[in-house]
Amino acid sequence: MKIIICNILKPSLSFKILQDFIDTALTPEFMEQSVLDVETMIQKDATCKNPVFLISAPGFDPSNKILNYAKKISKNYKSIAIGSAEGFALAEKALSKGIKSGSWVILKNVHLATGWLKEVEQILVKSKPHKEFRVFFVSEFSEKLPTTLLRNSIKALFELPEGIVSNLYGSLNGLINSDNMNREPAFRHRVYF
Repeated sequence: MKIIICNILKPSLSFKILQDFIDTALTPEFMEQSVLDVETMIQKDATCKNPVFLISAPGFDPSNKILNYAKKISKNYKSIAIGSAEGFALAEKALSKGIKSGSWVILKNVHLATGWLKEVEQILVKSKPHKEFRVFFVSEFSEKLPTTLLRNSIKALFELPEGIVSNLYGSLNGLINSDNMNREPAFRHRVYF
């Protein structure tokens, strides 16, 4: 009731009142931004039969999280940007090789080729992949993505954080970790500013 009255009398306070209500009703942790742990998602949830779909806002590329993890565990992978006829041929070749050998395939910008994704879906359904094989689709938000492929996939949504504090936190969270701190001094000084 307090929310409705506040919204009518003073709309500028509605957000604060609604946030207070959520804090009391659902706990403050409900409103905190959580950072997706890609490593755990790949280790525990991803399988050779279930692709991983990384869906992001325009201008944001979450594929570096997969690439960094693949380098960390010394996993053989192939990263391909979709958008040209050459990209499709390379992607199909990498998929067939990955299915047999167990390497990872990262297909970027798949929102540009939603018709071709239906062919990829058929390849994945008909194949008997190696147990270490993983395929990752990186896409922007799109209503044209094949629903059956999305239904059978593990999905992770990435949105750009709102506000300067969230942006700085996201940027620094990616920079300051043990791998970066143990690098050559030139990089370490950049991290410390």
